[in-house]
Amino acid sequence: MSDGGGSDDEEMFELEFPTSTVVQQEQGQPIHFNTAAQADGFALKPNPANDVVTLVSTFSGEASVEIFDLSGKQVAQHRFTEGDLMELDVSRLLPGVYLVALQSAGKASTQKLVIQR
Repeated sequence: MSDGGGSDDEEMFELEFPTSTVVQQEQGQPIHFNTAAQADGFALKPNPANDVVTLVSTFSGEASVEIFDLSGKQVAQHRFTEGDLMELDVSRLLPGVYLVALQSAGKASTQKLVIQR
């Protein structure tokens, strides 16, 4: 807010956060899947994450997963073959926001991943 004496250059932004759906419980804890992420080809759980992230994909076949920091620098890369449990060890990543890119069978999708400890 301005006191009337100067200009107010502040802009307001409205942010939308996708909803999530509880699909099952594991050891008494609900597992949330981002419904928008599933429509895009994969979901990350848990997200925010700490040490290990499981990638649940609708893609089939071999998959290449790359993790980028927000400056665009690749910080990790993983390859999976069909049938692999797609778990990503993110324990060495610093807390923050990352982009996870999945490529499989000519399809590609990207999701946001938050690391917090």
